[in-house]
Amino acid sequence: MSTAVLLTLEEFMARPEVSSPSNRKLYIKAAIYLERGAEQVWIVYPNRRSVTTYTSEGSMEVRADETLDFQGVRIPVTDIFPS
Repeated sequence: MSTAVLLTLEEFMARPEVSSPSNRKLYIKAAIYLERGAEQVWIVYPNRRSVTTYTSEGSMEVRADETLDFQGVRIPVTDIFPS
């Protein structure tokens, strides 16, 4: 069973939304956030220790040994997950 969290950068530490194993709603919400002006939406997968980022140009999965980059701010994916 996989759980995912949907985050915009502004909500990253404030209000994560946890979903059931059915992630279809997350993808719909990501599309809505982008349509309403979000530059980037992150879906965080704690069990996989990865983050999928969505922009108007597409999506990309970033794994634990990689770094997220948003407007010049670089965040190692390992910093998102507790040790």
